[in-house]
Amino acid sequence: MFAIVCRALFILYSRYYSMEQKINYSKSINWEAIIKKEARGINDDDLGEVQSIGPNYIVTMKGLARKRTFYIPKYLVDGFDGHNLLIRISIEEAKKTFMREIPPTIEEYSKYRTGAISLGTSPGPATGEETHIIPSDIESRVPVIERKITVGSTDKEPTVLNWDNIVHRNVRTEDNEPIGTVVAVTGGSLVVTSIGGRDEYYIPKSFVEKYDGAEVFLKFPRISVDGFKI
Repeated sequence: MFAIVCRALFILYSRYYSMEQKINYSKSINWEAIIKKEARGINDDDLGEVQSIGPNYIVTMKGLARKRTFYIPKYLVDGFDGHNLLIRISIEEAKKTFMREIPPTIEEYSKYRTGAISLGTSPGPATGEETHIIPSDIESRVPVIERKITVGSTDKEPTVLNWDNIVHRNVRTEDNEPIGTVVAVTGGSLVVTSIGGRDEYYIPKSFVEKYDGAEVFLKFPRISVDGFKI
């Protein structure tokens, strides 16, 4: 009886508190696909909008009248959830360590490559910090992760009620540019072939904005399509 009560309490707890992002490093996209997407830090801190991609860093910009530019190591990125780029730093850490006017050298940011560096301190194990596993291809691709569910959030109606209905439908980007046709739907992604069948794209379902019954619309512009090329 006690075990049943504990189990029930655990289920209730899980429903009302945040769920951790599940990272699946087998699913990733090119960094160019997240340009113009919002970057979020610890506690959902606003780290600005992604402007460009460097060899081992991303460039974000925050503010209008007073613009702040951050050069953030790719090694501190958890992944992209289809809406935001999630990064393991706070806005205070971003201002203190990564706000600058000129790009860093590759060597300057190499210290973050192991995942064991806590900002401004010695490696994690010596300070009690967690060592993060960093994908071997993080410099060329960003992991796709599940969107975080937070306290008080409610489930929304799925973007597409029946994914099989979009097979053989045309696909457009958010700037209304046609890119091809859906040829297959896997567990978590769409397989799209370009007009003429020259290229093939693997696009996570989380990047689908809507299906209007005739065409599929995506959440990114035409310029980002190559980031999903297989």
